[in-house]
Amino acid sequence: MMHYEVLEVGPRQYKLIANGAGRHKSIEVERGFIARAEQLCNGSAFSHEFQTTPYQYGSSGGGMSFTHNAFRTTGIVKCS
Repeated sequence: MMHYEVLEVGPRQYKLIANGAGRHKSIEVERGFIARAEQLCNGSAFSHEFQTTPYQYGSSGGGMSFTHNAFRTTGIVKCS
């Protein structure tokens, strides 16, 4: 499951972060970023700039800790 963080930085402008899970490839996280940007702009046209980078996150289960490698796409979305 992908996790999104949204911060309004101006009128109809958003900082958007798409955090992929370990199974997501970088292109899937970028597609998720675009899909979430479309939702933020209610289907209106928008421009965007983003960067995708690897990151790590942890989880635990059964008394053990696990480290996962994943991708994060961060950028600015400007709705028209």
